[in-house]
Amino acid sequence: MSPEISWDSLIEPVGVKRFEVEYFGQKPLHLKQRFSPAMGLESLEQWSEVLRGQSVTGREHRGFVTIDPDANTAQRVAPDLEALLRNGGPLIIDGINKINPGVQALALALARGLGSFVGVNAYISPHRKDALDLHHDDHDVIVLQLHGSKLWTLGSRLVRGVASSKFFRVDQAAAKTQAIEKDQFKTLETKAGDLLYLPRGLHHRATSNGPISIHLSFGIRRPTGLDFVDLMMQRLMADTKTREYLPRLSPEDGDEAVRAYLDYVLQRIGTLAEDPALRSEFLQQYRAKFDGMIDGMIDGG
Repeated sequence: MSPEISWDSLIEPVGVKRFEVEYFGQKPLHLKQRFSPAMGLESLEQWSEVLRGQSVTGREHRGFVTIDPDANTAQRVAPDLEALLRNGGPLIIDGINKINPGVQALALALARGLGSFVGVNAYISPHRKDALDLHHDDHDVIVLQLHGSKLWTLGSRLVRGVASSKFFRVDQAAAKTQAIEKDQFKTLETKAGDLLYLPRGLHHRATSNGPISIHLSFGIRRPTGLDFVDLMMQRLMADTKTREYLPRLSPEDGDEAVRAYLDYVLQRIGTLAEDPALRSEFLQQYRAKFDGMIDGMIDGG
């Protein structure tokens, strides 16, 4: 896979504009043979060397690696991935782009092409194993299959408006139960060189369909309206009066003092909401934190 690969070339059969209008945030897309998987990440032997010095932890019949770019690779042995997969199940590697320039370049190409923030995980799964149970994500996902094949079980309905925010949480268990009861599921297979796009909120499960399956998962994020609300809250909290105690309740006059205080808070919210400077600041944060950005840039990338 060439480090110069672009989002335009990956999505060429559909086109960037059509993808944004018809697919992004709406429905899955499977494109076959979109790239040549030659990144040095297609075998367990290659991954053992890549993960030399990294710490592998196990829980719930899975292995997890959070990439440490400063890990000592010279004095530590490479992990025995065959034994890990045999005894611990699938392996999930978070942040592989932090130590692999090829994956970093690809993540950056996707981030710039999609105008979004991109993070990268890798999944190595033995035969008939699921790295994760049926679930939905609060971000969009682009899957690139590097080795082997994987069977994807995809729902037909989206959990709308899922977001990563301190103001909002979705009950994953309840959403999963509802999906099992009401969704119509279909199955498709990704093979080496395939691309699969999954919109946020789509229930899915991936199962290895051969001895070993390896794929990269690019998480795609854009800000939501709640991010703008968060910025507004930060400005509101800078106002000393909004941090004061509310007046004592006074039923005898209809809690007049409390109502007056709430009127002041609402007036401050309205002023902030109409302030063009707040919109400009939010747009600056959008560009600085999301537009074409990736997690853990390395080598000045």
